[in-house]
Amino acid sequence: MTAPATVLRMAANLIEEHGHCHGVYTDDQGALCARGAIYQAATGRRPGRRQLPLLALPVHQAEVYRETEGVFKGWLTECAGRYTDVPRWNDARPAEDVVAAMRAAAEQVARDSAPNPVVPDA
Repeated sequence: MTAPATVLRMAANLIEEHGHCHGVYTDDQGALCARGAIYQAATGRRPGRRQLPLLALPVHQAEVYRETEGVFKGWLTECAGRYTDVPRWNDARPAEDVVAAMRAAAEQVARDSAPNPVVPDA
């Protein structure tokens, strides 16, 4: 399984567990937006209310976050047929849609990155 697939599944679980918010990465009750949940799942750290402190992260964690957000943004854009901004998309959706999209994106990423079995010639 790829890191983005794992992170997207974890992010979906975080939103289910802590709640979903709009307009900020996290709110006072601990709810998360899509980008905030991806950040927390990739790094193990809570995002700031209005900032994601990427420069303070170890390089690997920042790379996993950026890769996963890029994969999710690409998946959303492909589904919408046009460029889709993750925060704007998140703010127009209920939690159920965000969680379902993260899980669907994770499944596609896992499927697309699965090794093709070698079938021996008969």
